[in-house]
Amino acid sequence: MPVERAEFGQRYTIAGLDMLCYSVDRTERIRPWGASAGAWFRRAGSRWNPFVPVVNVSDLERKAVNDRAARFLVESWPEEAKAVVRPLPPPHWEPLQLVNQCGRPASELLASHPVLGLMVAWRHSLAAHNLALAPPSAARELLSRRRREIAGEFGFPAAERTVRMLARLPLDQVNVEGLRRLRETFWPQPPLLLPPQRPPSPPRPRTRPFRPPPLQPVQGLVPILTAQDLKTEGSEMHHCAGDYVPDVLAARCYFYRVLWPERATLCIELRARRWRVHDLRGTCNAPVRKDTREFVDRWLAGQLPFTLG
Repeated sequence: MPVERAEFGQRYTIAGLDMLCYSVDRTERIRPWGASAGAWFRRAGSRWNPFVPVVNVSDLERKAVNDRAARFLVESWPEEAKAVVRPLPPPHWEPLQLVNQCGRPASELLASHPVLGLMVAWRHSLAAHNLALAPPSAARELLSRRRREIAGEFGFPAAERTVRMLARLPLDQVNVEGLRRLRETFWPQPPLLLPPQRPPSPPRPRTRPFRPPPLQPVQGLVPILTAQDLKTEGSEMHHCAGDYVPDVLAARCYFYRVLWPERATLCIELRARRWRVHDLRGTCNAPVRKDTREFVDRWLAGQLPFTLG
């Protein structure tokens, strides 16, 4: 099939159920609907990793007249799903996939209580620490619960007054960051910098150990001590951290698990004789919250300069 050019400047091909998009530094594969729907990307020489496309159904419907890539996506989604998702605040990929995976219960909750429906659709970001909520089976189980129980699962008080309060939120202002901030108003916050942990346990047998952590960890920030643990981190967080084992062994970078304020993965690298942030990502390479970045920056600022020899 010939390679075509999409409106947004990428080259793309459409093959069966998939659309492949090519840019300078990565390839994306998008399957918009069905039991195996999903979106993945990879860079040269790396494996496929999941990501969340930025999708606005109304914008794509307007572009579909002249843009074959947009038309492919729009025509892949059933009209019933588009009708439910169209009034919601974009991006629309996750609520579309919630309807795809869970059918009528998802459509009914998104239509009758959009904020709770979006919370279930955005569960990977709102409850990144709880990997048990990630699979579609967990979403179907959530949708079978009472509404106050759904709110409680995402850190809000499990009460009818919470359900009513969430229903009154202006829909055009609802987003993941806003819901996180609203949730934090119900509970006291822990201090930003926490006391140091006890020294980490020795690496498990039969795993290749890394050198000791170059910077002293604190509570909520755990060094990754072995090649197997780094691969496990990549698998649990759905990103490519496991591909960096050779770089850690060569002392070019080092990884930490971030457990607070949210679940994330931190990679630091040595530049100009100081350890600095190379990357800080949540599940599926999602950007982290501002308070998470501030937590890491304060931790780094409190470390002594690194000197060679």
